[in-house]
Amino acid sequence: MNGTALPQLADLFALSTDRIHRAAADLWPDEPLTLGDHVPSVTGYVHRARVGGRDVFAKDSVLGLSLVSVLRGLAGDRDRVRAAQAAYATSPVSLLAREAAQLRALDAAGVRVARCAGCAGGVLFTEPVSGPTLADLIAKDPARTGDLLTAAVTGLQGLQHPHLAAQVDAAPIPERSIDGTFRRKFNGVSGRLYVGRLGLDRLDERTRQGVTAGVGVVVARLLKLRLVPPVSPTVIVYGDLKPEHVLFPDGPDEEPVFIDPGLARGPAGPRTTTPQSSSPERSSR
Repeated sequence: MNGTALPQLADLFALSTDRIHRAAADLWPDEPLTLGDHVPSVTGYVHRARVGGRDVFAKDSVLGLSLVSVLRGLAGDRDRVRAAQAAYATSPVSLLAREAAQLRALDAAGVRVARCAGCAGGVLFTEPVSGPTLADLIAKDPARTGDLLTAAVTGLQGLQHPHLAAQVDAAPIPERSIDGTFRRKFNGVSGRLYVGRLGLDRLDERTRQGVTAGVGVVVARLLKLRLVPPVSPTVIVYGDLKPEHVLFPDGPDEEPVFIDPGLARGPAGPRTTTPQSSSPERSSR
């Protein structure tokens, strides 16, 4: 490989596919792995798969970064990414190793999650969860929004289980915190592009321009705020909890199932904010 070339999507996918096969062979040496459909994701490489007679999802993460960041050269050229990933995949604190630990801890605490089927070589295998998401159900029946949100909150009551808290302290995922996720998505040029493309496939142009203008103002104001360190006791916070991460496989009247946890410590009550003196274009911390 040319050491000056940026990583290419095809290269990353080929390497991830190889890692998935190697991880499955380590976990289930006597059971063949068959890869199914690729599941589009901006944060990793996800595939439907079948191991022996079981359906699973296989997920690989490149250095714990979004694919967009890697493709833009944030982690270096292709050779550098490949070398760094070889070390990262075997680290006990890699993103997916911590996610596997959190899925197991949530399951033990009574929170319904996509159960961890295995984790090896930086690749996470989870049991599949099907059914409509919280976003799907709200869009279908907005009048039930309150009930559906209540079901999601109720489903996370086990977050403060003492055993879970100890597990999270040992393997937190702060990069999926609410503040961290917001700043990654909306900071700088990429944030402006993201806001500018809102509603492209759903709204007429006049309505869309009004939405992007309003969202742009809100985002700019929020980026000027600085979260004050909490003075109250901390609790376990789910982090990157969004409607697409809450599924209702048994229907809207049953308990939801949660995916992609990002558990970490957070304040028990509201935090105050103060304006930043720097521009919203500053880099994420």
